[in-house]
Amino acid sequence: MEETSNGKIFPPNRSKKNIVILYVVCGLFFLLGILLASPQNPTGYYMAIFAFVLFLMARFITTPPNVLYSIGEEGIRLRGWTKKHLLSFSEIESVNELKEDQAERLMLLRKKENEKDTANIFFGESGKSMNPIEKIISAFKKQAKSFAPYKFMSVPIAFRGKFEHVSGANLPCDCVFILLKNGEGYLISPLDTEGFVKEAKKHMQ
Repeated sequence: MEETSNGKIFPPNRSKKNIVILYVVCGLFFLLGILLASPQNPTGYYMAIFAFVLFLMARFITTPPNVLYSIGEEGIRLRGWTKKHLLSFSEIESVNELKEDQAERLMLLRKKENEKDTANIFFGESGKSMNPIEKIISAFKKQAKSFAPYKFMSVPIAFRGKFEHVSGANLPCDCVFILLKNGEGYLISPLDTEGFVKEAKKHMQ
């Protein structure tokens, strides 16, 4: 943990254990493509290129760079990609550590609620007065809003199943859940979850 003028910095967790199989598959396809590649058989080159692109997507899209968390007198600072957000202690209801399975249950519950709301836009009462384009726009906004609590996560997030059939969430580490007084919240993934919660609660007393 490092201390700066903005307070104490908490490095992000960078575990990728829940997508190791994706890295293994990319590596196998890349090697297979190299072995098969020849001037007479360009398919191998395409296979290797596809595996490499998939690896880059897994590396940079599922684990955003530039993630950082800090706690100071002004509040809790969150940073991810190009986004920065300062949560003042006056707007925070609670800060709690969630073990990996607890965080997964929270994510699954929120995901199911969102998928139910999205289905209601297309097939239920919510979208009854909408035309097809309005339904798509409304559903897109709903999906974007559902991702908001995770936009400062530093680890890959995965769900099992699709749409209303989603059956589980998959995280590689313990997390911290910051609940705001307006009912919104952020799930974040500092490496030292216990230390982060202790430091936050010191300022909230």
